[in-house]
Amino acid sequence: MKTVILLLQFSLLLLSACSYNKSIETERITMEPTIVYDSIESRMPGTLMVCNEFVIWTDPLTSEDQAHIVNLKTQEEIGKIVNVGNGPKEFITPAFSLSTDNELIVYDMNNDKMAIYAIDDVKKGQEPSCSIFNKKTKGLTRLIKINNDDFISFDPQSSFPFQTANSHSFGKYPFGNEIDNNYNVSQGNIAYNPDKNILIYSTISFPYMAAYKKEKDKFELLWEQKGDLDYSISENKIVLDKKKKGSVELALTKDYIVTLQRDYQTDPTNEAKVGRDFTKLPQTLFLYDYKSNLRKIVDLDMPVLRIAADIKNNAVYAIVVNPDFMIVKCELPD
Repeated sequence: MKTVILLLQFSLLLLSACSYNKSIETERITMEPTIVYDSIESRMPGTLMVCNEFVIWTDPLTSEDQAHIVNLKTQEEIGKIVNVGNGPKEFITPAFSLSTDNELIVYDMNNDKMAIYAIDDVKKGQEPSCSIFNKKTKGLTRLIKINNDDFISFDPQSSFPFQTANSHSFGKYPFGNEIDNNYNVSQGNIAYNPDKNILIYSTISFPYMAAYKKEKDKFELLWEQKGDLDYSISENKIVLDKKKKGSVELALTKDYIVTLQRDYQTDPTNEAKVGRDFTKLPQTLFLYDYKSNLRKIVDLDMPVLRIAADIKNNAVYAIVVNPDFMIVKCELPD
């Protein structure tokens, strides 16, 4: 019976997404990005973030100086911060996000601890001022700052996936709460556009995306959509066909929701066989408008590992393999 209900839920979801969208033709284009930084020394860069004149990349496979701060104007690294450990300014399992106020947010996924670093201090040649405080962050897979005193966290083990700092829980899981392995299958990325008051959530393992609109201090579902998906249900757990993935990365620009996705029409790579072969990474950016319409598919003609953007413009930054890791910039078309 649960299988029938889930299939019905997905059928209704697909119909609602189709009815929300008008028929818009997707344009496929190829772009040649500009190199902005080519001195990344890492076995596998973790997170890419950008805000104003700073771009930050992280190296999760090191124990010291995980966050590398690059000045985009000079294209030089100007600082390295955040160590792994149990000390007062160290983190067991650090995770990162960057606010629109040039604040690096560091939170510990295995300890209730958060720090906020003032990145502007690094530009002045100073050690960044840092505020460290206790906050429930253990188990959170994503956490972002949306204004001066509010955060949104993503906890795929909770009854509702998203929570704000004022204890507003909201959102829905792609397969509903009836599934026992939501923590595994619903992992994804979140991003917030403060100019539009819209939160975007996209899943990694399969194609699903949802938008939530902020009204006063509450978030309401605006739209959701999913792509083609092959799966089965065993012992109340979703078993995904791992040959295809969803959006492995998510970034928001002024006009676009940008995802790093493989264009399976032109690149039918079996995701289950990619592993750590960086040459087999997807090479295409999918550009959606804020009404969920897929406007363009941009081929960068090189493997892409991470993406980041600033909502003030339509520039996207990416860590690519060319053949070494480097950061490039792509000015998206209007």
